[in-house]
Order: sequence, then structure tokens, then C-alpha cells
Amino acid sequence: IKSTNKISFGTAPKGEEQGKDVRKVGEGIREIDGSTLDNYTKDLSSILMKARAVPARKPGSGEIYGWRLLEMEPGSIYERLGLQVMDVITGVNGSPVTSPQQAMEMYSALKSSSTIKIQVERGGRNENLEYRIKR
Repeated sequence: IKSTNKISFGTAPKGEEQGKDVRKVGEGIREIDGSTLDNYTKDLSSILMKARAVPARKPGSGEIYGWRLLEMEPGSIYERLGLQVMDVITGVNGSPVTSPQQAMEMYSALKSSSTIKIQVERGGRNENLEYRIKR
């Protein structure tokens, strides 16, 4: 589908154009304005409703090693950050994300950091996504 034909649910912050609020500046590196990030993250319940994630478990042991994104709303912060359906978020800034508590810590980090690195498993490979927040 051409990007001009995609349906938008109005999830970009007011005053921001779709596609310009998060800029890809290198392989696996994106830049986002701090005020734009604040607009996206100001309402936790809204963020949680824009995607569905389930614990990702290691075969055999059943140990949780991350959170698998099963669905995400088009235009949501998840999509804007370059995450994809079936990605497993395994870590943030080098720390594992294996519990809801750690996911909440990740959310807090988004609100105050100048750089955030998210480790994901995508298609059986580990990838690092880096976000530079301009404050």
C-alpha cells in the first residue's frame, strides 16, 4: 500500500505531521523531539491500548525473556519508533524486560532519557534500535 493510501487514526501528536515526528538518521537509529515524545507518552492508558503484547517464553523452560508485540495500531508510537508486529522487546538500555515492573521502568526511561536503546528479537535475529531524544 502506498503511504498516501494508508489509513490514519489520528495518533500523531497535534501539530505534528505524520512521518516527520520520528526521523530515521541511520541504520537502527532514530531521532525524536522531546516534546513530541512527551505528547505520545503523557497518557499511559492510551499507550497501552495502542498495542497488544504477550510474554515471550523460551522453549523448554517457559522462562519469560521479553514481550512479543502481537498487534499495534497504525500510526501509534510503537509503529513510529520502528517496532514491528511479532518483534520481541528483550531489553532497554541493556537491562532485560521480563516483567510488567521492568516495562514500567522502560516507560519511565522514555520520559527522561536523552538516548534509549531497545533490544529486540526480530525474525530470529537480535537487533538494537537506538533513539536519540532532542530535549
